[in-house]
Amino acid sequence: MAAHEGSEHAERAEQRGIGEATLEQFRADVTSLSVQYMTGETFGIFREMRRVRNRILEALDRRQWPRDAAELYLLAGCLSALMAAAATNLGFPQDAEELTRSGWAYATIIDHRPLMARLRLCAAYAAYWSGRPEQSANLARSGLEYLADGQNAAQLHLFGGLASARLGDAASAHQAIAVARDARDREHRDELLEIGGEFGCSPGRAGTATLENRSNRLRGLVALMMPTVSPATSQRTMPPITRETVGGRSCFSMVSTGSWLK
Repeated sequence: MAAHEGSEHAERAEQRGIGEATLEQFRADVTSLSVQYMTGETFGIFREMRRVRNRILEALDRRQWPRDAAELYLLAGCLSALMAAAATNLGFPQDAEELTRSGWAYATIIDHRPLMARLRLCAAYAAYWSGRPEQSANLARSGLEYLADGQNAAQLHLFGGLASARLGDAASAHQAIAVARDARDREHRDELLEIGGEFGCSPGRAGTATLENRSNRLRGLVALMMPTVSPATSQRTMPPITRETVGGRSCFSMVSTGSWLK
């Protein structure tokens, strides 16, 4: 009797809830959307991200082998990060924060620290454009608890520096340039970098400018972000900052490690 029961349970357990072809399609979809997001039309890409994410969540509702479930959670978390970035750029940072929390749950389930760090960066971006630079700086710093090396760690340093500049902390903003360069130069590989696109920030996009020129551009951005003081009233005034001012529509283009540190 016991042997028959074990055999019947094994029969159920070996049933796979997703085929390899479908998993491969999900991987290809996430990679393609990460690349398209950098130059495509944001709302249309957001809708496609949502479609693919919902298909992945439907797959997770079925019985899955542990290794398949882990990959599906990773892909769902990546899409949550991309959708959060898109939502902020579309003018909905509060929705972006909710998306980052969903992504955080998926990343926590599989203990994927690079994804956790990326989601902290997304949350910092949403907080920044919600008018909360102090929270943005804190979120960027907390992301470094999950990732210390590589290009995405450098982005966390630089975005924290950007938020510090907005708060008037020039010393922290300038320090971010040096520590970001060190983080970028330390060897690191992970699954997010392999996806590429918005997750990759390849230094190959840097062109021929020198490290000094790129660092000077970021220092100029820091100077632009600093508050000014009126000689007549001694009142501190923050300059008007837009996404165009800091570098464009891609979520973290203003702190692209390839462009600013190469």
